Amino acid sequence: MKKFVLVLISLAVMPSLAFANEAGGLAGLGGILPFILIFVFFYIFLIMPQRKKAKEHQLKLKSLRENDKVITAGGIYGTISRVSENDRIVGLRVADGVIIKVEKDAIATIISEDAVKVPEVVKK
Repeated sequence: MKKFVLVLISLAVMPSLAFANEAGGLAGLGGILPFILIFVFFYIFLIMPQRKKAKEHQLKLKSLRENDKVITAGGIYGTISRVSENDRIVGLRVADGVIIKVEKDAIATIISEDAVKVPEVVKK
């Protein structure tokens, strides 16, 4: 990966050095080309994956149902007990008889019994 980045940077810098000595209409393109390549690099390797991850998370939040086990952004383990009418707030059962209201956006992870080992304290 490091070699690929170095090749991209060298390809971006070489044209700007070549056009620095020439007086012509393409000299401006040589100066802006590195910035264009850097933007393309950031878009492909940082922005696109982050957008994809955010879309997947929103789809998971829309598909929440009762009895799904979740972890909130604050680190609270719980089980969905109810989804509200307006579909923004869920009831999260954190212990027997204890249900707290949490916004869907605060749910960080949906867990399953086989995927993540839930601590024994939470299972009780």
